[in-house]
Amino acid sequence: MKRVTKLAVLVIIGALLLIPGCKQLAWKDHFKRANQYYSKKDFKNAAIEYEKALEIKPDLLPAHFFLAASYQALYRPAYDNESFRERSSKTVYAVAVEHGVDKELARKLAELNTRHKLEAAYYLLKAKWYEPLKGADLRTDMGYKTDLKIIGKNVKPGKLVEIYLDKFNKSLEEVKNEVAEEAKKAEEEARAAAEQKAKEEAKKPKKKVSKKKPSKKTAKKEEKPEKETTPPEEEKPVEVTREDIGFAIKYIENRLRILKAIEHFTYYMNNVDNEEDKRKAIQALAEIYDRMNDFKNAEKYYLEFFGENPSDPQYYYILAEFYNKYGHFDKAEEYYKKRIELDPTDPEGWLYLANFYSNQVRRLPKESKKEIFLEAIKLMDKSIAAHEKRLELIPEPVIENGVKVVKVKLEALPEGVVFPEKLKEKISYNPDEKVLVFRGTMTPQEKEELLKLSDDPAYKKAINLLYLGSNKEKAYYYLAVVCWAKSYNIRRVMTLDDRVATLKKGLKALDKALEINPEFANAYVYKNLIYRQFAKVNPYKKKYYLKLAEKEMQKYNEIVKKKQAKKKALESLTKD
Repeated sequence: MKRVTKLAVLVIIGALLLIPGCKQLAWKDHFKRANQYYSKKDFKNAAIEYEKALEIKPDLLPAHFFLAASYQALYRPAYDNESFRERSSKTVYAVAVEHGVDKELARKLAELNTRHKLEAAYYLLKAKWYEPLKGADLRTDMGYKTDLKIIGKNVKPGKLVEIYLDKFNKSLEEVKNEVAEEAKKAEEEARAAAEQKAKEEAKKPKKKVSKKKPSKKTAKKEEKPEKETTPPEEEKPVEVTREDIGFAIKYIENRLRILKAIEHFTYYMNNVDNEEDKRKAIQALAEIYDRMNDFKNAEKYYLEFFGENPSDPQYYYILAEFYNKYGHFDKAEEYYKKRIELDPTDPEGWLYLANFYSNQVRRLPKESKKEIFLEAIKLMDKSIAAHEKRLELIPEPVIENGVKVVKVKLEALPEGVVFPEKLKEKISYNPDEKVLVFRGTMTPQEKEELLKLSDDPAYKKAINLLYLGSNKEKAYYYLAVVCWAKSYNIRRVMTLDDRVATLKKGLKALDKALEINPEFANAYVYKNLIYRQFAKVNPYKKKYYLKLAEKEMQKYNEIVKKKQAKKKALESLTKD
C-alpha cells in the first residue's frame, strides 16, 4: 500500500471536519486548548479558542462563561475613559471620511457607543493599519500572529486588508440599520413630546389677543431684512498618524472586550440551570459594571446577587464600600452598621465603620464655618468610639519572658488540622483550657497559611483574633492618630476640656502600644506630636512639653538607626 502523503492527510482531515461527528471533535479540540490557555492565564489565546469553539457549538455554556471571564481579565479600566474615547473618535471619523464614508454616517460611527459601531470602526482601522505593510514580512510581529490566529489563515498583510475591509463593509450595514432605528426612535419621541406639549397648551386658558396697532418702532423692526449668514467653512481633513491608529485600535479592543464579557455572562446567566452557577455570573456582571463606573447596573446586579438579607457579613461590607465609592454615604453607613449587627464581636466591622467616619471628615467642605467644624467633631467622636469598641474585642497580649502571648477561646481544634512545622513553636492548642495560643507577632503570611488549614468558621475567627491580638499595638496606634487629628484639625471650635481629654486619650493609647511593642517607631512620632499640642494648650508648661516631645523624637531616631544598622548587617551577610 502506498504511503499517504502529508498533504493527502490534511485534505482528508479537512473533508472529515465537514461531517457533523467530526465537527464535534473540532469544538472539543478548541475547548480543550482554550482551557489549557486559561489555566496558564494566557487569556488572549484562551479567548480566541473559546470563540472558535462557540462558532461550531454556540450553546456550549462553559465556553460562554470562561470566554466572558477571559475578556473580563483582559479589560483595563484605565484605558476606558472619556479622553481616550475622544482621541479614538477623532481618528475613526478621519479614517472613515478618507475611506469615502458619508460624513454624517462617519460621525455616527465615531460615537463608538454600541458594539456594532465599535466592531465596524475596529475592522476599518485594522485595514488601515495593514495598508502600508502589504509587502512587509511580519512573521515576528505579535499583532500579526494574533490576527492570523483569529482569521485562521496564513495570509499576507495585503490579504488581511481585503479581509478586514470586507468585515467593515458588512458591519457598516449593521451600523446603518442601527442609525436608522435610532433616528426613527428619536423622531417618535419628538412627535410624542410635541403632542404632549400641544395637549398641555390646549388646557391652558387662552390669552386675549391685543387689537392695538403695532407702533412705528415695532413696524420698522419687522421690516428690517435678516442679516446674511456666511456659509460654514469646509472641514479641514485631520491628519492621522500611525500612532493614532494604534491607539484607537487598543481603545476599541479594550471596550469590545468588556462588552463581550457582559454579553457572554448574560447569556450564561439566562441559560444555566444551577443556581450557584447563575450567581457566579450575576456577581461577575456586578463587578464589571462597577469597574465601568456604571452605578445603576452595578447596583442592580449586586442587590440581585446578595439578596435582601445576606447571611455573610462580608457581603454587607462590599455593599457599604460600593455605596461609599459612588457618594451614597447614608446607604454606606447603613450597610457598615448592618455588618456589625450580623457579627458584633468581629473587630474588623468596627474598623471599617471607624475609617468611614474619618474619611467623611475629609469630604466636608473646605470652609471655615462653625457648623462644618461641629459636624467634623461629631464624625471624629464616632470614629474614636468605633476604634475603642474594636479595642475591647481584640484579645490583650501578655508579655512572658519578653515575648507577646495571645490566647483565644476555641472549643475544639477542627479535625485534621496540623500546624506547619515552622510554626509549631509559635502556635499551639491547649485542650484542657480550650484555648488557641500564639507566641510572638503573627505576620500576614502566617495568618493566611493558618487560615488555609480549615474552613471551620470558629477556627478561622480564632486565627483572625490571634493575628489582631499579636499586633494590637497597631489598633492602639490607630486610635491615637484619630485623637491627634481631632485635637489638631478641629481645634478652633473645640472646648479646652474636650481638647485636653482627647489628647490624654491618644497619649494613653500610645503608651499601651509601646508596652506591647517598645520598638514601634511610629508611636514615638505621635507622642511627639501630642506633646506639642499639650504645649499649645498649656502655655505655662510649654518648655516642659516641648522637652518631652524632643525626647520622643530621639527615641524614634534611635530605633530607626538600629533598624538601618541591622539591615546593612544582613545585606553584608548575603553578599558574603
